[in-house]
Amino acid sequence: MSKPDYISVSQIRTYLDCGRRYMYRYEYGLKLPKASGSLIRGKAIDETANDHFVKKADQYSDAFDKGLNNNDFIDLAVSNHDRIAEELPPENWQTEVDESRDKTSKFADLYHGTHGKKLKARDTESVQMEIRSDIGIGKDILGYIDLITDKNVVVDNKVKKRNTYGNLARDLQLVLYSMVTKIPRVAIALIQDIKVPKSVYRSQKIPQASYTAVNQKINDVVNGINSGVFLPAPEGSWLCSSNWCEFWNICDFGEKAGRDKWN
Repeated sequence: MSKPDYISVSQIRTYLDCGRRYMYRYEYGLKLPKASGSLIRGKAIDETANDHFVKKADQYSDAFDKGLNNNDFIDLAVSNHDRIAEELPPENWQTEVDESRDKTSKFADLYHGTHGKKLKARDTESVQMEIRSDIGIGKDILGYIDLITDKNVVVDNKVKKRNTYGNLARDLQLVLYSMVTKIPRVAIALIQDIKVPKSVYRSQKIPQASYTAVNQKINDVVNGINSGVFLPAPEGSWLCSSNWCEFWNICDFGEKAGRDKWN
């Protein structure tokens, strides 16, 4: 399997979560199994937000300065949800598809009325913008920025159950994007995937010390990969379970752990 001359943000985060998971996915090239409902909902909202912000920033669009209206935003989000689910249907999808579509509709309504109304891209090229940069680690960094606003803020969209974004200066992805773009202020536009969904917007200026720390962390990741070091997630980690790891059934630290004889 030929290796690219870059490392992506998602690869770095996967390695930091679990070296074994990185190994199966990117060294061995094993394909991920079917998606989860939460992943489908997150991608649906993300793709719909992209379309909304492009139209809102396009001075030649009828939707300039407004973007998609609420009903169109919701309809597109549900349509995106169905398309993504059809491409990668989760296990037992028929038992949860209606509930997942309903959640997507609610999340879309909430996103449009909060982040979608408040934020505006600085131009159409600043939506889902690809970045590829040499930060001195021997490989280019590849990533995709959800949005750079007209107020010069790097924004990342998230749909997650837990709000873990207390200090954005510790968020590898946002610090890296800030460093590459030389835009000091970053933000999270979060929709919490909970019983009563919440919209959370948090913004923060990244200090210089965070750039140094993240650069060193990424350098350590690349050195680890190049040296063939693929440690499993820490003992007791919630990531190391059949519910969260796609490679649980083949990993020697997963389902196979403790067996005298492996299949």
